[in-house]
Amino acid sequence: MSKVTFLRAQNSKQKLNSITDTLEKLLLDKKRTLVVVPNEEALSFLDDHLWAYKPEAFLPHAIAKGPSKAPIVLSLTPDNFNQAEACLNLLPIPLPPQAAEKFPQVFELLDETSPEKKALSRLKEEAWANA
Repeated sequence: MSKVTFLRAQNSKQKLNSITDTLEKLLLDKKRTLVVVPNEEALSFLDDHLWAYKPEAFLPHAIAKGPSKAPIVLSLTPDNFNQAEACLNLLPIPLPPQAAEKFPQVFELLDETSPEKKALSRLKEEAWANA
């Protein structure tokens, strides 16, 4: 069973900070990470953000649809393209159990930036509580 960590975000700034702070920590811990995003727009936005989020630094990553040696991989699917030890799930739904079992650690973003997203985040928490 994967260890799950919930990342709560009540606004867009918190959301981006949670994502980058988590990825920085995992990179420093030398843990490969897969980031699952919901759509091409989010993929493109996050790709640009990770290259420029700090003037003095960037988070090395790749967009992958197949095997990758990048320490951080952004993907539309939960396929473990880089033999990641952690998965950061940015989907509005929980990471499916068959995908989650591929990762020792799963980070679930609980997006509370709107009532609709907050309700979906509650479903994520419930899914893990019942796993």
